[in-house]
Amino acid sequence: MYAILDIESTGGRYNEEGIIEIAILLYDGKEVVDRLISLVNPRRPIQSYVTKLTGIHEKMVRRAPRFHEIAKRIIEVTEDAIIVAHNVSFDYRMLQLEFGRLGYDYQRKTLDTIDLSEMLIPGLPGYGLEKVCDALGIMNTQRHRAEGDAIATLKLFELLMEKDEKKIISKLARAKDDEDHDHRFNHLTAELENVTGIYHLYNRAGEVIFTGRSNDLRNKINRHFLPTSKKARELQESIESIEVESTGSELLARVKEIVSLERLKPDFNKPTRPFLEYAVTVREKNGKVLEIQITSQSKRGHAHAYFVSRNHALEFAWQLADSLGIADQKNLIKESRPKNTEPIDARYKNWRTAIRRLLIPGGMWLLVDKGRHPHEKSFLFLDNGRVRGYGFFELERQVSDPEMVRNLMTPIRDDAYIRSIVKHFLDHKKGLTLRSLKKRSE
Repeated sequence: MYAILDIESTGGRYNEEGIIEIAILLYDGKEVVDRLISLVNPRRPIQSYVTKLTGIHEKMVRRAPRFHEIAKRIIEVTEDAIIVAHNVSFDYRMLQLEFGRLGYDYQRKTLDTIDLSEMLIPGLPGYGLEKVCDALGIMNTQRHRAEGDAIATLKLFELLMEKDEKKIISKLARAKDDEDHDHRFNHLTAELENVTGIYHLYNRAGEVIFTGRSNDLRNKINRHFLPTSKKARELQESIESIEVESTGSELLARVKEIVSLERLKPDFNKPTRPFLEYAVTVREKNGKVLEIQITSQSKRGHAHAYFVSRNHALEFAWQLADSLGIADQKNLIKESRPKNTEPIDARYKNWRTAIRRLLIPGGMWLLVDKGRHPHEKSFLFLDNGRVRGYGFFELERQVSDPEMVRNLMTPIRDDAYIRSIVKHFLDHKKGLTLRSLKKRSE
């Protein structure tokens, strides 16, 4: 059984959102045998951009059932089923978040139609639901509504199952039911817990040929041995050994992945759309700012700051203009390259410093997160707006001054993307703490 799922949320800070609409279609491989479609009262504000996108406003959900009133029904519909969604990590996270607020540990197996589409229909111009539907002629008259998107996802899933001559979906589904994966590194992966961190796949020459990151390392590594495409088989045949680096911290895993990919340049890592897709770039000439430019990035470029959404990038651009004392902000901030590049009369002498300080607090800080085990913490060392390195310390160790941090840490090359990742986690993730560091008095 497959539970085709789509959720619309309030938006807002990560892990503080609420569900405002849910659609679940229980599919047995031939037809829909059960369904649940409902608005949900989230008991928290709906962000304005969500209302513009979905048409769902707070009056619409005022008399809708609250999540706890439909929770039992969700459990019934999805019991013994594999959750299928387009970008399943979001929809599944929202369900786990809402059930967690009720004190219930909601666990289901999942499949992502983005991953399946990339495997079975390579070469599409994009793999967001709208672009896939447009490319494949799948009608969706209720875009950005749970029922419409769930029906579109079901039609896509049916098409993928038809195109799946090598039974990749069946293999993935069976793998979800069977923890013992039949490949020659099973003895290595079987010993792994589903921890957060990065991993490296090596060839016979001892070279890293693939580097990845996950909050679920064992399952992520096992998935490399399931696809049957030519490229996937080539990778499988090249793997000689596997190395896993647990971090405990999702932030540190992302930083270590960025550093490793830049340093190692593995042959099998293909360019992917960056996590922080929107870039802010300052263009200047002869001592004057031309513009603060906002663009969407298909890959990491040479911008000065990066953000997960256009709205976050635009908000940062206004903050930067304010900090520089630029009055003519409307003409300065552009979302595409302007035709007129005459300098705007604004001093930019300190704009690089201003950007760093808007991303990361000035001074010296220890950004502390979860470690690899309960008696440990991970850290990033932030020094005057730059990320200098990372490391771990035992809970009983008193890490209090910069010199001790430098002795403990592994240095890294700071760049704008890493600083932007740190800002995103500071703004949107719970559980991180900033500790001020001061030099010991002589």
